[in-house]
Amino acid sequence: MSDRRHAIALFLSILVSGLVLFSRHSDFAFFYHPDEGGKVQQIIRHKRNFNHPMMMLSTVEVARYASLWGDNRKDPQSVAMVGRRATAFASAAAAALLALLAFRTFGAVAGWVCGIVCVTNPMLYELAHYFKEDPWLMMGIAAFCVALNEYRREPSVRGLTWFAVACALAAAGKYAGFVFLPVALVLVWRGTEPPLRKARLGRFLAVFAGVWLLFNLPFLRSPGALFESVHEETTKLAGLTDGVTRGVPHDFYIMTQSIYGGWLLPGLCIVWLMVAIGNPRRISAAEWLLAVCAVIQFAGYSFMPKAAFRYYLPVSLAFGFLAVAGLARMCADARKRGAVTYLALVLAVYQQTQTLAVIDRSFKSDDRRNLTEWVRANLPSDAVIAQDEAVNFPDASRWAHAGRTPLPQRLVSGKKELADLGTLADLRAMGVTHVAVCQRTYGRYLDESRKDSKGSNQTPERAFYESLFSKGTILWESKMGPVNYLQPGLRFVDISKL
Repeated sequence: MSDRRHAIALFLSILVSGLVLFSRHSDFAFFYHPDEGGKVQQIIRHKRNFNHPMMMLSTVEVARYASLWGDNRKDPQSVAMVGRRATAFASAAAAALLALLAFRTFGAVAGWVCGIVCVTNPMLYELAHYFKEDPWLMMGIAAFCVALNEYRREPSVRGLTWFAVACALAAAGKYAGFVFLPVALVLVWRGTEPPLRKARLGRFLAVFAGVWLLFNLPFLRSPGALFESVHEETTKLAGLTDGVTRGVPHDFYIMTQSIYGGWLLPGLCIVWLMVAIGNPRRISAAEWLLAVCAVIQFAGYSFMPKAAFRYYLPVSLAFGFLAVAGLARMCADARKRGAVTYLALVLAVYQQTQTLAVIDRSFKSDDRRNLTEWVRANLPSDAVIAQDEAVNFPDASRWAHAGRTPLPQRLVSGKKELADLGTLADLRAMGVTHVAVCQRTYGRYLDESRKDSKGSNQTPERAFYESLFSKGTILWESKMGPVNYLQPGLRFVDISKL
């Protein structure tokens, strides 16, 4: 088999296997994820809030018309499912592109091993199940690295064009992807003969702008929205909005790595680092890019008050790629052939697959449904229930719950957090007999590492939830699980005797 056909076979094999794997158990209710409802509304109502570039939404908009008919095109759950399948494809494409990069850089064995390492990445598997942008950004980063490698190998006009397309994909995934634009411009400038530099840069920018605008046509109607949205997102990351945030620096991403795959793969990256330090000229530009981005993101996000595990996805996949890269270079230095030198990865991949299996099983466990069924079966119909919004009992006042069978009990809602309804005494005065709370909501107030805008963790919300758990009687409880959108940590508390 020729290298070209082998590369195509590798890419398609990883893409298809990833798509099949990532599409498992993705039919849970769209309103379980706090961000999916807003994206579904943007698609159905043909409106955009510009919080992120439009590649994901534009792609799903087209996919909706291609795969749904009639009223299903405006059914929120159906639209969310199209979005999730599209994200699964983007996730599989990210894994396949990194495998292709390893193939083109180190050979066939490295390519297949890298594909296996990436497609079994537990974090990629989980994020592939949500209608969210992070896998789309990762797909763009992977495409950028592949195009960069090819352009450095053969700086032709065709290679320049694909390099610009890949850069536009990264920038169209999330605003963070724009950091690759100046990197690309510098590389094009330095890699071009002086008489051709202006023409090459002009072509690159023209292709970049054309592809980026293809996915982001709504920006033409409101160009100022780009800057407003970037300001809003950076403000959130910097912790300048109201609410409880983490103190910095924090160890959130150290914990994230421990949960999603452990430290064997990052440990194997030491082999790559030794080669890079000993002979940096041997390291390809794409390898340096992935390594530097991983370091900057790991350190940078650790010093931002807002923390989310999905931000860590590029770092997690970079560790997998660099672990394979290090062993491939060790194999080349030792002048050995075959896959025997990759046996060090077996334990790491095994550890990943064990974590992946746990996450896979967790997608089949719906604690909200279990609690709702328990309330229907065990609570008297004259009970009055107040809830955190994230508990998601059937609520006729919420558009996302249309068509759900209401509880026989009266439901008090309208606030995102139960604490916003008042004190326990206020709730009792309203006739509330039971409350349901969600750890995804209250947990941040009880986390010692999180502080409010004044640097204190002694907030009214903290006092409310501490009082609730000490004075009320917990009737039903489920702990936060590996997939905390389906196992968000629920407590059902009786306050009727207070």
